[in-house]
Amino acid sequence: MEAQQNLTDCMMSLPLPQGAESAEHWADDADGQWTRMVHGPSRSVEGFDAAVYRTGVQTRDGAVTWSLYVHVADSDDMTAGQVRQLAAALVEAADELDNLC
Repeated sequence: MEAQQNLTDCMMSLPLPQGAESAEHWADDADGQWTRMVHGPSRSVEGFDAAVYRTGVQTRDGAVTWSLYVHVADSDDMTAGQVRQLAAALVEAADELDNLC
């Protein structure tokens, strides 16, 4: 299976799109469209299980639809400083998203 994915990746040798740091293998969705997930930077909050990250879906023509995701564990209380870090990470990620779209 991995050999097939490597062959597919070579056949669709698109470079990483602007803003992407890594990409998954190309996959054929149920509608016959070839896509791959691409990943931008993630930002974490020091001392707390929280992160802001950007993921996109790239089509064979090179177009990318980006989305932002936020993970925040609800098991512990956040300090005011951690909330500020998370807010700053959200603003920074939103600004980057604006520049990509």
